[in-house]
Amino acid sequence: MAAEPEGAVSGLRVVLLTSDSPWQRALADRIAGEDGLDLAGIVVQSIPGSMRWEWVRRSLAHRPGLLGKKIAMRLVFGRVLEEIARTELAWFGRSGRPLDWPDVSLLEVEDINGREVVAFLEELRPDVGAVSGTRMIRDPIFAVKPPDMLLNLHTGISPYYKGGPNCTLWALSRGEPDMVGATIHVLDPGIDSGDILLSEFTPLEATDSLAEAVCRTVVHGHDMYVRVLRAIADGRELAGVRQADLGKGRTFFTREWGPVPLWRALRFVRRGGLKRWVADGRPRSSDVRLVDALRG
Repeated sequence: MAAEPEGAVSGLRVVLLTSDSPWQRALADRIAGEDGLDLAGIVVQSIPGSMRWEWVRRSLAHRPGLLGKKIAMRLVFGRVLEEIARTELAWFGRSGRPLDWPDVSLLEVEDINGREVVAFLEELRPDVGAVSGTRMIRDPIFAVKPPDMLLNLHTGISPYYKGGPNCTLWALSRGEPDMVGATIHVLDPGIDSGDILLSEFTPLEATDSLAEAVCRTVVHGHDMYVRVLRAIADGRELAGVRQADLGKGRTFFTREWGPVPLWRALRFVRRGGLKRWVADGRPRSSDVRLVDALRG
Protein backbone atom coordinates (compact mmCIF):
# COMPACT_ATOMS: atom_id res chain seq x y z
CA MET A 1 0.00 0.00 0.00
CA ALA A 2 1.14 3.52 -0.75
CA ALA A 3 2.24 5.71 2.13
CA GLU A 4 -0.38 8.08 3.48
CA PRO A 5 0.28 11.80 3.21
CA GLU A 6 0.50 13.62 6.52
CA GLY A 7 -2.96 14.39 7.87
CA ALA A 8 -4.73 11.86 5.63
CA VAL A 9 -7.67 9.81 6.86
CA SER A 10 -6.52 6.38 8.05
CA GLY A 11 -7.62 3.55 5.81
CA LEU A 12 -7.30 2.09 2.35
CA ARG A 13 -6.93 5.00 -0.06
CA VAL A 14 -9.37 4.58 -2.92
CA VAL A 15 -9.95 6.62 -6.04
CA LEU A 16 -13.23 5.84 -7.77
CA LEU A 17 -13.27 6.06 -11.57
CA THR A 18 -16.87 6.26 -12.59
CA SER A 19 -19.61 8.08 -14.52
CA ASP A 20 -22.53 10.23 -13.42
CA SER A 21 -25.63 8.16 -12.74
CA PRO A 22 -27.76 7.29 -9.71
CA TRP A 23 -26.03 3.89 -9.53
CA GLN A 24 -22.56 5.37 -9.40
CA ARG A 25 -23.52 8.08 -6.91
CA ALA A 26 -24.79 5.33 -4.61
CA LEU A 27 -21.52 3.42 -4.96
CA ALA A 28 -19.49 6.52 -4.12
CA ASP A 29 -21.61 7.06 -1.02
CA ARG A 30 -21.13 3.42 0.04
CA ILE A 31 -17.35 3.60 -0.24
CA ALA A 32 -17.11 7.02 1.43
CA GLY A 33 -19.24 5.93 4.36
CA GLU A 34 -17.42 2.67 5.04
CA ASP A 35 -15.08 2.38 8.02
CA GLY A 36 -11.56 1.48 6.98
CA LEU A 37 -11.89 3.02 3.52
CA ASP A 38 -10.61 6.47 2.61
CA LEU A 39 -12.25 7.72 -0.59
CA ALA A 40 -9.52 10.16 -1.60
CA GLY A 41 -10.95 11.16 -4.96
CA ILE A 42 -13.46 10.57 -7.73
CA VAL A 43 -12.93 10.76 -11.47
CA VAL A 44 -16.25 11.29 -13.24
CA GLN A 45 -16.32 10.53 -16.94
CA SER A 46 -18.92 12.46 -18.90
CA ILE A 47 -20.72 10.01 -21.21
CA PRO A 48 -22.93 12.01 -23.63
CA GLY A 49 -26.38 10.79 -24.53
CA SER A 50 -26.35 8.55 -27.56
CA MET A 51 -28.90 10.64 -29.45
CA ARG A 52 -26.98 13.91 -29.47
CA TRP A 53 -26.71 15.46 -32.91
CA GLU A 54 -22.95 14.78 -33.30
CA TRP A 55 -23.49 11.10 -32.50
CA VAL A 56 -26.45 10.95 -34.88
CA ARG A 57 -24.43 12.56 -37.65
CA ARG A 58 -21.55 10.09 -37.28
CA SER A 59 -23.93 7.15 -37.10
CA LEU A 60 -25.72 8.17 -40.28
CA ALA A 61 -22.38 8.12 -42.05
CA HIS A 62 -20.81 5.03 -40.51
CA ARG A 63 -23.32 3.00 -38.46
CA PRO A 64 -26.87 3.54 -39.78
CA GLY A 65 -28.01 0.17 -38.40
CA LEU A 66 -27.08 1.15 -34.84
CA LEU A 67 -28.87 4.47 -35.23
CA GLY A 68 -31.97 2.63 -36.42
CA LYS A 69 -31.90 0.43 -33.32
CA LYS A 70 -31.67 3.47 -31.05
CA ILE A 71 -34.61 5.16 -32.73
CA ALA A 72 -36.69 1.97 -32.62
CA MET A 73 -35.91 1.52 -28.91
CA ARG A 74 -37.21 4.98 -28.13
CA LEU A 75 -40.29 4.69 -30.32
CA VAL A 76 -41.35 1.20 -29.25
CA PHE A 77 -40.03 0.97 -25.69
CA GLY A 78 -40.02 4.60 -24.57
CA ARG A 79 -42.33 3.88 -21.64
CA VAL A 80 -40.29 0.87 -20.57
CA LEU A 81 -37.07 2.88 -20.60
CA GLU A 82 -38.77 5.63 -18.58
CA GLU A 83 -39.96 3.04 -16.05
CA ILE A 84 -36.41 1.73 -15.67
CA ALA A 85 -35.13 5.26 -15.13
CA ARG A 86 -37.83 5.98 -12.51
CA THR A 87 -37.04 2.74 -10.69
CA GLU A 88 -33.33 3.59 -10.63
CA LEU A 89 -34.10 6.97 -9.07
CA ALA A 90 -36.36 5.33 -6.49
CA TRP A 91 -33.64 2.85 -5.51
CA PHE A 92 -30.56 5.05 -5.75
CA GLY A 93 -31.63 8.68 -5.56
CA ARG A 94 -31.00 11.54 -7.94
CA SER A 95 -28.18 11.96 -10.40
CA GLY A 96 -25.93 15.02 -10.44
CA ARG A 97 -22.69 15.69 -8.56
CA PRO A 98 -21.62 12.19 -7.52
CA LEU A 99 -20.64 12.98 -3.97
CA ASP A 100 -21.04 15.73 -1.40
CA TRP A 101 -18.57 14.49 1.17
CA PRO A 102 -15.83 16.76 2.53
CA ASP A 103 -12.17 16.23 1.66
CA VAL A 104 -12.86 14.21 -1.50
CA SER A 105 -11.15 15.52 -4.64
CA LEU A 106 -13.31 15.52 -7.77
CA LEU A 107 -12.13 15.48 -11.37
CA GLU A 108 -14.63 15.63 -14.24
CA VAL A 109 -13.34 14.53 -17.65
CA GLU A 110 -14.50 13.35 -21.06
CA ASP A 111 -11.57 10.96 -21.57
CA ILE A 112 -11.19 8.48 -18.73
CA ASN A 113 -7.75 7.55 -20.10
CA GLY A 114 -6.50 11.11 -20.52
CA ARG A 115 -3.45 12.85 -19.13
CA GLU A 116 -5.56 14.66 -16.52
CA VAL A 117 -6.59 11.33 -15.00
CA VAL A 118 -3.00 10.09 -14.91
CA ALA A 119 -1.90 13.25 -13.11
CA PHE A 120 -4.85 12.97 -10.69
CA LEU A 121 -3.92 9.41 -9.74
CA GLU A 122 -0.24 10.24 -9.39
CA GLU A 123 -1.07 13.15 -7.09
CA LEU A 124 -3.51 11.29 -4.83
CA ARG A 125 -1.48 8.06 -4.70
CA PRO A 126 -4.34 5.65 -4.00
CA ASP A 127 -3.86 2.05 -2.97
CA VAL A 128 -6.74 0.96 -5.20
CA GLY A 129 -8.39 2.41 -8.28
CA ALA A 130 -12.03 1.27 -8.15
CA VAL A 131 -13.69 1.33 -11.57
CA SER A 132 -17.43 1.27 -12.28
CA GLY A 133 -19.49 2.55 -15.17
CA THR A 134 -16.78 4.12 -17.36
CA ARG A 135 -15.73 3.47 -20.92
CA MET A 136 -12.95 0.90 -21.26
CA ILE A 137 -9.82 1.66 -19.26
CA ARG A 138 -6.70 1.66 -21.43
CA ASP A 139 -3.07 2.71 -21.28
CA PRO A 140 -1.65 4.91 -19.86
CA ILE A 141 -3.88 4.27 -16.83
CA PHE A 142 -2.52 0.74 -16.42
CA ALA A 143 1.01 2.13 -16.24
CA VAL A 144 0.28 4.51 -13.34
CA LYS A 145 2.14 3.51 -10.18
CA PRO A 146 0.31 3.88 -7.86
CA PRO A 147 -2.44 2.66 -7.76
CA ASP A 148 -1.17 -0.76 -6.78
CA MET A 149 -4.37 -2.35 -8.04
CA LEU A 150 -7.22 -1.55 -10.44
CA LEU A 151 -10.52 -3.29 -9.72
CA ASN A 152 -13.77 -3.37 -11.64
CA LEU A 153 -17.40 -4.12 -10.83
CA HIS A 154 -19.18 -6.10 -13.54
CA THR A 155 -22.91 -6.75 -13.16
CA GLY A 156 -22.72 -10.19 -14.69
CA ILE A 157 -21.23 -13.59 -13.85
CA SER A 158 -17.82 -13.71 -15.52
CA PRO A 159 -16.62 -15.43 -17.60
CA TYR A 160 -20.04 -16.70 -18.60
CA TYR A 161 -21.69 -13.31 -19.15
CA LYS A 162 -19.30 -10.50 -20.06
CA GLY A 163 -19.68 -7.16 -21.83
CA GLY A 164 -22.70 -4.89 -21.93
CA PRO A 165 -24.70 -2.79 -21.90
CA ASN A 166 -26.26 -4.75 -19.04
CA CYS A 167 -25.75 -8.46 -18.47
CA THR A 168 -28.77 -8.73 -16.18
CA LEU A 169 -30.92 -7.76 -19.15
CA TRP A 170 -29.03 -10.13 -21.43
CA ALA A 171 -29.54 -13.05 -19.02
CA LEU A 172 -33.27 -12.40 -18.70
CA SER A 173 -33.55 -11.94 -22.45
CA ARG A 174 -32.08 -15.42 -22.86
CA GLY A 175 -34.40 -16.88 -20.20
CA GLU A 176 -31.55 -17.53 -17.74
CA PRO A 177 -32.36 -15.84 -14.40
CA ASP A 178 -29.94 -18.30 -12.80
CA MET A 179 -27.10 -16.41 -14.51
CA VAL A 180 -27.90 -13.02 -12.97
CA GLY A 181 -25.20 -11.81 -10.62
CA ALA A 182 -22.09 -9.69 -10.22
CA THR A 183 -18.32 -10.04 -10.37
CA ILE A 184 -15.44 -8.10 -8.82
CA HIS A 185 -12.27 -8.62 -10.81
CA VAL A 186 -8.83 -7.19 -11.32
CA LEU A 187 -8.89 -4.89 -14.31
CA ASP A 188 -6.86 -5.70 -17.39
CA PRO A 189 -7.03 -4.39 -20.97
CA GLY A 190 -9.66 -6.95 -22.01
CA ILE A 191 -13.47 -6.81 -21.66
CA ASP A 192 -14.33 -7.99 -18.13
CA SER A 193 -11.47 -10.46 -18.47
CA GLY A 194 -9.16 -9.93 -15.45
CA ASP A 195 -8.62 -12.37 -12.59
CA ILE A 196 -11.76 -12.76 -10.48
CA LEU A 197 -11.77 -12.03 -6.76
CA LEU A 198 -15.46 -12.51 -6.05
CA SER A 199 -18.49 -13.62 -8.06
CA GLU A 200 -21.97 -14.25 -6.68
CA PHE A 201 -25.47 -14.94 -7.96
CA THR A 202 -28.01 -12.24 -7.18
CA PRO A 203 -31.08 -13.62 -5.36
CA LEU A 204 -33.86 -12.24 -7.52
CA GLU A 205 -37.41 -12.23 -6.20
CA ALA A 206 -40.43 -13.77 -7.90
CA THR A 207 -42.22 -10.42 -8.02
CA ASP A 208 -39.30 -8.40 -9.44
CA SER A 209 -40.01 -6.31 -12.50
CA LEU A 210 -37.36 -6.04 -15.18
CA ALA A 211 -36.16 -2.74 -13.71
CA GLU A 212 -36.15 -4.11 -10.14
CA ALA A 213 -34.04 -7.08 -11.21
CA VAL A 214 -31.47 -4.70 -12.67
CA CYS A 215 -31.42 -2.54 -9.54
CA ARG A 216 -31.23 -5.54 -7.21
CA THR A 217 -28.13 -6.75 -9.06
CA VAL A 218 -26.51 -3.31 -8.76
CA VAL A 219 -27.14 -3.13 -5.00
CA HIS A 220 -25.68 -6.62 -4.62
CA GLY A 221 -22.64 -5.61 -6.71
CA HIS A 222 -22.03 -2.55 -4.52
CA ASP A 223 -22.09 -4.73 -1.41
CA MET A 224 -19.60 -7.13 -3.00
CA TYR A 225 -17.30 -4.25 -3.97
CA VAL A 226 -17.21 -2.93 -0.41
CA ARG A 227 -16.50 -6.41 0.99
CA VAL A 228 -13.52 -6.83 -1.34
CA LEU A 229 -12.17 -3.37 -0.51
CA ARG A 230 -12.58 -4.02 3.21
CA ALA A 231 -10.64 -7.28 2.88
CA ILE A 232 -7.80 -5.44 1.14
CA ALA A 233 -7.92 -2.73 3.81
CA ASP A 234 -7.53 -5.46 6.45
CA GLY A 235 -4.28 -6.48 4.79
CA ARG A 236 -5.53 -9.73 3.34
CA GLU A 237 -3.78 -11.14 0.26
CA LEU A 238 -6.54 -12.01 -2.20
CA ALA A 239 -5.65 -14.65 -4.78
CA GLY A 240 -7.67 -14.11 -7.93
CA VAL A 241 -8.71 -16.89 -10.29
CA ARG A 242 -7.99 -16.74 -14.01
CA GLN A 243 -11.18 -16.67 -16.01
CA ALA A 244 -9.79 -19.19 -18.49
CA ASP A 245 -9.64 -21.69 -15.61
CA LEU A 246 -13.37 -21.36 -14.96
CA GLY A 247 -14.79 -22.16 -18.36
CA LYS A 248 -15.98 -20.52 -21.51
CA GLY A 249 -18.65 -17.87 -21.78
CA ARG A 250 -19.88 -15.20 -24.10
CA THR A 251 -19.09 -11.53 -24.48
CA PHE A 252 -22.10 -9.35 -25.27
CA PHE A 253 -21.63 -6.08 -27.08
CA THR A 254 -23.69 -2.92 -26.77
CA ARG A 255 -24.10 -2.80 -30.54
CA GLU A 256 -25.96 -6.14 -30.33
CA TRP A 257 -28.53 -4.80 -27.88
CA GLY A 258 -31.78 -3.51 -29.33
CA PRO A 259 -35.56 -3.88 -29.46
CA VAL A 260 -35.59 -7.65 -29.99
CA PRO A 261 -33.51 -8.71 -26.95
CA LEU A 262 -35.29 -6.12 -24.78
CA TRP A 263 -38.67 -7.47 -25.92
CA ARG A 264 -37.54 -10.99 -25.05
CA ALA A 265 -36.46 -9.90 -21.56
CA LEU A 266 -39.79 -8.16 -20.97
CA ARG A 267 -41.72 -11.17 -22.24
CA PHE A 268 -39.79 -13.52 -19.97
CA VAL A 269 -40.56 -11.47 -16.85
CA ARG A 270 -44.14 -10.55 -17.73
CA ARG A 271 -45.05 -14.13 -18.57
CA GLY A 272 -43.92 -15.32 -15.15
CA GLY A 273 -40.43 -16.57 -15.92
CA LEU A 274 -39.04 -15.34 -12.61
CA LYS A 275 -42.01 -16.69 -10.65
CA ARG A 276 -41.61 -20.17 -12.16
CA TRP A 277 -37.86 -20.15 -11.53
CA VAL A 278 -38.28 -19.17 -7.86
CA ALA A 279 -41.11 -21.69 -7.40
CA ASP A 280 -38.82 -24.40 -8.78
CA GLY A 281 -36.22 -23.62 -6.11
CA ARG A 282 -33.97 -21.32 -8.17
CA PRO A 283 -32.22 -24.14 -10.08
CA ARG A 284 -28.73 -23.38 -11.39
CA SER A 285 -26.35 -24.95 -13.86
CA SER A 286 -23.74 -27.25 -12.35
CA ASP A 287 -21.25 -26.03 -14.98
CA VAL A 288 -21.00 -22.56 -13.46
CA ARG A 289 -18.12 -21.99 -11.02
CA LEU A 290 -18.12 -19.01 -8.68
CA VAL A 291 -15.07 -17.46 -7.03
CA ASP A 292 -14.66 -16.27 -3.44
CA ALA A 293 -11.12 -15.12 -2.70
CA LEU A 294 -12.36 -13.71 0.62
CA ARG A 295 -12.52 -17.24 2.04
CA GLY A 296 -8.82 -17.83 1.49
